[in-house]
Order: sequence, then C-alpha cells, then structure tokens
Amino acid sequence: MSVDPESFRGKLYLLAIDKIVIGAIIAAALVAYDRFCTIEVRNLEAKAATIQLTFERARLAKEFLPFITNRKEDVIARGYTLREAVRTGSIDADAAVEIGRQILEDGIPDDHFRRVMVVALPDGASAISRRGVELSAGWRKVDNTPFTPTSTFNPVSGRENIPKEFAALVREGRLWRSVLVEGLSGVSGTTCGSLQDGSKLPSMLYGLFVLMKPGSQPEAIELSQSPCRGVSLIGQLSRVLFSGRDGEAVRRVSAELARDHKSLENL
Repeated sequence: MSVDPESFRGKLYLLAIDKIVIGAIIAAALVAYDRFCTIEVRNLEAKAATIQLTFERARLAKEFLPFITNRKEDVIARGYTLREAVRTGSIDADAAVEIGRQILEDGIPDDHFRRVMVVALPDGASAISRRGVELSAGWRKVDNTPFTPTSTFNPVSGRENIPKEFAALVREGRLWRSVLVEGLSGVSGTTCGSLQDGSKLPSMLYGLFVLMKPGSQPEAIELSQSPCRGVSLIGQLSRVLFSGRDGEAVRRVSAELARDHKSLENL
C-alpha cells in the first residue's frame, strides 16, 4: 500500500525516517569519536610510558656511571654493573664498549670481560669495529704487517712469538674477537642490527675483519655460513684469501657486490 508523501500520514512517515537516519548518523559519529578518543588515549599513554622510561634510564645511568668509572671500586663489580646497565638500556652499547676498554685496562679478568661485553652486541658492533681499526693502526706503527689476533705459534719452540710491547694489544684484540664470535653466534638475519644493513657495513667491515679474520679455512667456512650478513661476508672474504679457487666464496662475494654495489663499493 503506497502512502502519498504530501499527505499528513506521509509526512509523519518521512519525519520518523529522518529521525531514524539522523539518530543512526549521530550514533555512528559517537562510536567513531569514542574510538578516536580511545586511540588518542592509548597513544598518549604509550608516549607517557616512553618518556617515563627515558627518564628512568637517565636516572639509572646517573647512578650507575659514578660507580662503574670509579677505579677505587672492585673492577669485577664494576664490570657486572656495566652489564646490567646495558641490559636495562641505561647505558647504550657504544658507550659500554668505551667504558669496557677502561675496565679492561683496570684489570678485569679475561673471562669476566667476555661475559660483560657480550651484552653489547649486536648494537655495539660499530664501536668494536672502530677499536679494531685502532688496534690495527697501533700494531702497524711498530710492525708493518697486518694485525692478526689469532694464535701465532713458533713451529720450533712451540710458543707464541709476541713481543712484550704487543702483549696488551694482542690480548685486547683476542678478547674483542671472542666477544664478537660469541655475541654474534646466536643472531639471525633479523636480529643482527646494522650488520645486516648494506649501507652501514662499509664503515664497520675493516675493523670487524681485523678482529674476526679466521686463522684457518675451516673457521672461515664456519663464519661464512652465518645468517648475519656482515659476519658471513667476513667469512666469504677470508675463504677467497685462503684460496682463490674457492668458487662458492668468489660467487657469493661477487653477488654481495652486485646486490648492493653502491653501499659496498668501499670493499
């Protein structure tokens, strides 16, 4: 049955429909506004939590640093305090590497140093690579040969032939090497940070290569199988240096250069 819209009944129907439509629009608007407010509240809460965490980390860093850098305190206690500061984010990884060098100079035992500094990876890889460059430069000042922190035994005496003036330098290089090997052994392609980024690798590669360069071809093959791009590349380059006939390594190094030639051109 049709209703004439111009009739009284028709106008009542139209008025009712208008109210229903307007009500639905208002209800939808209120729901949308409520959702918007909820999202805004959550965003504000997240920002507030981030700010609070930043202030808390700054406060902890302010409390940690005087103890960690105080040479009068027990060096092992300072080391493990540094480790916890890195774990909580109170001290960033790059800064931890610099502080770790000081703690090493102050006499922390080798095994404790490794346990402390491994937490600085992978984020601290760039700082460790810079230290590798410095160690290499220090070595070349008195010996114009490549710095290799791997074992160098005299085949006659069966002992290592390390001049006394190089002892501390070689010790530090070997410690950073073991920190890198241990700290990067469990990372994947998605968790090794800047070592997966072709635009950041050139600045780190030489220093890391100096410290991580394998002492044998089997070690190089093992490194080359790492899921972490930077570590794998060091292994591949080492395999090529051990044997230019290692076709697989040559192909993979070539593929790396072709894959990201603009950012890896400094290789």
